[in-house]
Amino acid sequence: MIISFILVRGSLKRRRAKLTDVAPTSLRSVEKMLILSALEMTRGNRTRAAELLGVSVRTIRNRIRDYEAQGDCIPQPERNARQVNGSR
Repeated sequence: MIISFILVRGSLKRRRAKLTDVAPTSLRSVEKMLILSALEMTRGNRTRAAELLGVSVRTIRNRIRDYEAQGDCIPQPERNARQVNGSR
């Protein structure tokens, strides 16, 4: 059973919904949106994104590989100046 909320005369009302009432968004697309959002929030830090979402870093890495294969733009980790210049 799916529960949805509708706006009725200015207030939210809970009601049962049919599968056809739900927005045509797949679980896969919602997962992708959440992962990409978490990567943006963490400036590309995969470990922190995984922690935010409660999944493993391996899951994030595998999904990123899939998204890149589809041609999606993935937020890359930011590097500080010392790492970019090669000095430690």
